[in-house]
Amino acid sequence: MTVFMLPKTILHTSTIDVVDVEVSLNEYIRKFNVSCVHECVPYSTVIHDIVTKYNLSTPTVYTPHITDMSAVIVNHSDSLDGSPLSHIEKGGAFISKIVDSTSYESIQFLFKLASCFKTIYVCKPDCICSMSSIKYVIAIGFHHVPLSGNFEIPYYFKNCIDEMNSTFGQCQLEHLRFSKNKILGKY
Repeated sequence: MTVFMLPKTILHTSTIDVVDVEVSLNEYIRKFNVSCVHECVPYSTVIHDIVTKYNLSTPTVYTPHITDMSAVIVNHSDSLDGSPLSHIEKGGAFISKIVDSTSYESIQFLFKLASCFKTIYVCKPDCICSMSSIKYVIAIGFHHVPLSGNFEIPYYFKNCIDEMNSTFGQCQLEHLRFSKNKILGKY
């Protein structure tokens, strides 16, 4: 499992307007129309692997109707929504699927998580296809619900995200090249 640890941040009260500057590797990969040839693992297997690796208690899967507090909450939707955070106990953990970690919304989401948890990991479990953009965020040591709005991302944090995306992206591209060459009979 490839894992990146993000730096701790402090949210300032100043917000900024939304800026579209990021380029996604997802659009590039879709042009090749290459799909995985292995059977994808069930979501429950991925979560079990993460819970085991990080010694977390049994998680509660987030739904909009949840009312109780929980030590560990899992958000498996494609939505980068902070509302599950209001149901996490102090010191608790949050696991969330993230499909495109290069988008402006994803970077804002990761920045907010880094401001309200002690430790943030972004990982790509081994059981997920190398060509997939899906990653998981594991946030441990909940302090408080983050402020709402969009925030200016500090240079150091942005560089950490860029380094993480470069590494994950390189793995995706190498898998794509190998898959494409295998289909063409070059391997």
